[in-house]
Amino acid sequence: MRISNSVLLRIGLASGAALILSSCASTGGAPSTGNRTVDLLVETEDLQAELKQLRNQVELQQNAMDALKRRQRELYDDLDRRLRQRERLASTGVGQQQARLGSQGDDLRPVTEDTGDGDQAQQAYDAAFNLLKQSRYGDSIKSFSEFLEQHPRSQFAPNAQYWIAEANYVTREFEAALVEFQKLIKQYPDSQKYPDALLKIGYSQLELGRVDEGRQTLEDLVNQYPGTQVAISAKRRLEKDNP
Repeated sequence: MRISNSVLLRIGLASGAALILSSCASTGGAPSTGNRTVDLLVETEDLQAELKQLRNQVELQQNAMDALKRRQRELYDDLDRRLRQRERLASTGVGQQQARLGSQGDDLRPVTEDTGDGDQAQQAYDAAFNLLKQSRYGDSIKSFSEFLEQHPRSQFAPNAQYWIAEANYVTREFEAALVEFQKLIKQYPDSQKYPDALLKIGYSQLELGRVDEGRQTLEDLVNQYPGTQVAISAKRRLEKDNP
C-alpha cells in the first residue's frame, strides 16, 4: 500500500499553517485567528493519526508478503525435491512402481545416474532453481534453458523443462507456457511430471480461449489418471468453466 501524496501534502500544509497562525495569535492576532489555529492543530493531529495508521497497514501487508514468499519458496523446495527423487528412480531403472510410491518414495535412496557431468550439472541446475525461488522468472527461464543446452542428457533435464514451462505459466505467458509444457510431454514421456504437464496444457488452452481443446485435454486427463490429484484438479476446472 502506498501512502497518498495528497495526505502527506495536507499534513505539511496544515502543520505550516498552524505554526504561522499560532505565531500570529501569540503577537495579538484576532480571536478568530486563534480559533482557526486550534482547528488546524486538531486537523494536523487527525492527519498524523491517519498517517500512522497507513504506515501500520503497510507494515502488516509487507509482513504478509514476506510470509507468502517464504511459503512459496518452501513449496518450490518440496516439489523440486520430490521431482528429483522420482526422476532419479525412473532413470536408474528402480522401476515405475517404486517411482510412484508418493510419500513412501521419500524413504528410498535412489542411485544417482552417472552422466559424466554430475557436479557441474547439479550446480547449474541449483543456480537456475534459486533464481526461480527468488521470483526472478525471466532469469530462471534463461538459466534453465542454458542448462538444457549444456546438459541435455542430465537426469535433471525433465525438471528443468518443467520449471521453464511453470515460470511462463506463473507470469501468465500462456502461449509460451503451452509450448514448453508440450515440449515436456514430447521429449520426456516417462517424466513423473507428465500428468501435471497435461493439466497445465489444459489450463493454458482455456486461458488462451481455446475452450474446446482445453476441455478435451482435461477430460482425457481425468480418464487417463482417474482418482489422482491432477484428475481432481481437472474435474474442478471443468466444473468451474462449464457454460
